[in-house]
Amino acid sequence: MGGSEFILTTVLGFLFWKKRLHRRFPAMGAYLGLRVASAPVLFALLLIYTKPWGQRFYVDYFFTYWAVYIASAILLFFICMEVFRSALASFPGLMRFGILIFRWAILASVIAERPLGFGAHGTDIEAFRLRGVHIGVMPVPQGAHPDTAQLFANARAVLEHEGAVTVDLKPPKAFDESGEYQLDGLLYEFKDAINAYLATLDPSQVDCKTLTDLIAFNRAHADQELIVFGQEIFEMADAKGPLSDAAYQKALAGLKRTADVEGLATLLGQQGVELLMGPSNGPADLIDPVWGDRRGGGSSQIASAAAIAGYPSLTVPAGLISGLPVGLTLVAGRNQDGLLLQVARAYERAANARVPPHLLS
Repeated sequence: MGGSEFILTTVLGFLFWKKRLHRRFPAMGAYLGLRVASAPVLFALLLIYTKPWGQRFYVDYFFTYWAVYIASAILLFFICMEVFRSALASFPGLMRFGILIFRWAILASVIAERPLGFGAHGTDIEAFRLRGVHIGVMPVPQGAHPDTAQLFANARAVLEHEGAVTVDLKPPKAFDESGEYQLDGLLYEFKDAINAYLATLDPSQVDCKTLTDLIAFNRAHADQELIVFGQEIFEMADAKGPLSDAAYQKALAGLKRTADVEGLATLLGQQGVELLMGPSNGPADLIDPVWGDRRGGGSSQIASAAAIAGYPSLTVPAGLISGLPVGLTLVAGRNQDGLLLQVARAYERAANARVPPHLLS
């Protein structure tokens, strides 16, 4: 809760009790009291936790925060019930029916809702500060441009200056094993997805109904479709069978293990780490239709693993190298999208590293 929100809630609670409205709406009175009483306690625990000697208070803060969160959610449910009953007090039959529908709607929403996942740092993106957030730092990829290391060091310094606690981590060995499963998984899923998509199109408007048809079309129009690039990926995917194949199931299990269980989950389970950071690239690749795209600047293993395992991730600008952008990849735990957005915004606000793009001649 921010300072202005705390003041507003306190004033509202005072007026609520002064007007004796808590007798008519006890859940609302309890909710306002809980918010006003818990805010200074949580703030004090968070302030203590961010001190070098206060790390042992993290557990107290964690359980207090979630206890208040759960209690607030329960009280909000009863507040809605109070308002509903008050509005329909003159219509008892309609009120009973409405309460029945209301309860089922609440149950369905609780089951279906996936919280944005702000963690224990509040929900305000602009008011959020990095102090006390533990960020695991991945090493700069081998083969990255020398200046990438400096930009990455600058980004880390910005985060530390804003109060983040950075922890050096080593890439898990599982990341090196992931490559053997990635291509197989990609080819199987690409064929399945493209065939499913083409099947939804109007046959009178689109002649190609399968990946096989697309390959044949490209061959028949090679002077237009295959001038710069071939279709090797299409052909490799078309040779694969259905998703029920043992080879696909093996790739799927391998990716789950290497990208998730022994990959990101392992990294995020170390030393209280809440997020991971690493260079996105080093720097962006140049497109060359003659000799092929120039690669060799390294890539982000955590970004790749996040895409495979379904962890929230994003990239923010870290700077330029000879006019080419270098990014900073951030990855959060599963369902911690809100915390990821908070950290990314805090970094962007402090670093101001974005350079408006322009066309290179």
